[in-house]
Amino acid sequence: MTYSYNRQASPFIPHTFQKKVEILDGIPRVLISPKAYSMMWNIVDIGDQEVGWLGAVSRKGRDFMIEEVFLCKQKVTGTTCELTPTGIAELVDGLCRERPDGMDVGSRLLFWGHSHVNMGTSPSGQDEAQMALFESQELEFFIRGILNKNGRMEFAIFLYESGVKIVDAEWAIYQPVDKSLRSAIEAEFKEKVQTQSDSFFSGIRDTLTGSGSSSRSKSAWNANSSSSKLTKPVAPAKPVAPVAPAKPVTPTEAVTPVAPTESVTPVTPTEAVIVVDPSDNPPKGFDVNDPDVEYDPESGQWYSKTVGKPNAH
Repeated sequence: MTYSYNRQASPFIPHTFQKKVEILDGIPRVLISPKAYSMMWNIVDIGDQEVGWLGAVSRKGRDFMIEEVFLCKQKVTGTTCELTPTGIAELVDGLCRERPDGMDVGSRLLFWGHSHVNMGTSPSGQDEAQMALFESQELEFFIRGILNKNGRMEFAIFLYESGVKIVDAEWAIYQPVDKSLRSAIEAEFKEKVQTQSDSFFSGIRDTLTGSGSSSRSKSAWNANSSSSKLTKPVAPAKPVAPVAPAKPVTPTEAVTPVAPTESVTPVTPTEAVIVVDPSDNPPKGFDVNDPDVEYDPESGQWYSKTVGKPNAH
C-alpha cells in the first residue's frame, strides 16, 4: 500500500544570498600598446602634480585594449585633477579635424587615467565620483587607471551594463607581430640562407620519404633496387656460454722453508738458575721435601720451580 501526502506549497521568501559572481570565460584584462605605455610613463615622470588623460579603447576578445592616450586641457593641483567638458570637447574636435579615423577614435575614449604622483594608487572619493559620472552617460563600460612615480599602475574595469566592477585588474603590454616586415625579411632570407645536405644519410632519408629534390639520388636508389634482390636478414648467432674458470692445481710437493742464514742467539734469562749437582743426594741447599724443588732428568740437574727449568746443555 502506497501513501502520499500532497500538502500546499509555502510562499517563496528571500533567503540569505551568497552574492557571488562567476566569470564564465576568465576575468578580463587591460592590454596596453607600447605607444600608450610610453606616453603614460612620460606624463607621470614629467608631472609633479596630479594630471589626467583619456585613451582610446578597443576589445580583444574578453580583454580591453588601450591603443593610445591623449592629454586634454585641465586644471590640476597636488591632489586633484579635473577634466572639464570643454577640454574633452576640444580634444574630440581636434581628432576629427586632424585624423581620418578621428571620429572613430573620439567615440572610443573610454579610458581615464591620472597620476597620483608619489602617493598610492588606491582610488580617492573624487575618483569614484568621476566613474559614477561616466555611468550616468549610459556607457557600456569604462576603464580607470591610477599611476604613480613608484612604478605602480592599477586599473579598474567598470562593466556598467552588467553592474560589475573588476578591481585591480590584471594588465599587460600588448605587442602584436608586425607583418609588414615579412616581405623584406623573406627577400633577405632567400638571399642569405641556403639549405644543403648535412650528410649522405639525409639524401637517403629524403629519397625514402619523397621529400628530397635530388633526382640523381632517386635514380641511383631505383637502379640499385632493380639490380639487386632483397635477401632475408641472417639471424645473429646465439651467444656462446662462457667457460667456467679452471680450479687451481694443488702442488704435489711440499715446499721446504728456507733456513735463515744467521743463527738466532737465545736470550739469557735475567734471573740466575741455581744448579744442583745430581750426585749429591740430597743436594746441598735444597730440601727434598720442599714441593718447590724438582729434578730435571733431561739436564740432570735439580732446580727450583719458582726460578724455572735450566737450559739443557
